[in-house]
Amino acid sequence: MTQQQQTIHAAAYAGALATVRTLANSSTNLINSVDEDLRTPLHWAVSGKHIPVAEFLLENGAAVNAQDDAGWSPLMIAASVGSAPLTDFLIQNAADPNLPNENKQTPLFYAASKGFPDICSLLISGGAKVNVRDKLNQTALHRVAAKGSIPVLTLLLALENINLDTQDRAGNAPLHIAIENGHAEIARVLIEAGADLDLQNEEKQLPLSLAPDVHIKKFLQRIIESTQNR
Repeated sequence: MTQQQQTIHAAAYAGALATVRTLANSSTNLINSVDEDLRTPLHWAVSGKHIPVAEFLLENGAAVNAQDDAGWSPLMIAASVGSAPLTDFLIQNAADPNLPNENKQTPLFYAASKGFPDICSLLISGGAKVNVRDKLNQTALHRVAAKGSIPVLTLLLALENINLDTQDRAGNAPLHIAIENGHAEIARVLIEAGADLDLQNEEKQLPLSLAPDVHIKKFLQRIIESTQNR
C-alpha cells in the first residue's frame, strides 16, 4: 500500500474532504484503492460518518457496493454504526440492501441486531428482503429475538410477508431464541403475534421449555392463557 493510498484512506475516515479531493484529483486510481482489509476510501468515509466525503467519492467513481475481505459493504457499515443519513444516502446512490457478507448476512441483520428501527425502515423501504437467511439459517427476526429490541420487532411484525416461525439450523424459531435469552417482552409480542408454541427444535424442545427461570416461565404462561382466552 503506497503512502498516497494510506493518506486518502486516513483522510476519508477523518472527514478531511480537501485532502481527499486533492489526492483523488492527482490520481483517479486512488478512489477505489484498497488497504490490507480490502477497504476502500468509501468504506472509511462511511465508518467515520462523513457524507460530504462519501458524496465526493461516489461522484468520482467510487464503487458503492465494494466489499472488504469479510464481505462488508459501505451500506453494511452504515447500518451497523446507526447512521440513518448515510444509510439513506447510500441507498439513493444504488447501494444494494441485499448484498450479503461472508456469513450471508445483509445490512438488515446488523441494523436489527443493534436495535436501529430507523435504519431497518430505510433498508426495507430500499428493498431489503426481510426473510433472507444467513449461514445459520437465521433471519433478521432471529437477531431481534436474540438482542431484544421491541421497536425493531414491532417494525418487522408489521410487514405482511414476515415469516414468524422460520427455524434456524438448530431448529430454533425466533420465539425459542427470545425465551432462551430471557427476553420476556420480546417473547410476549411474538406469542401475541401468533408464534407457534408447539414448534420443536432439533432437540425436541418447545419454546417455553427454554425459559431460563421460573418467573419468566410463569409470566409467559399467563400471556399464553390470556391469548387463548380471547
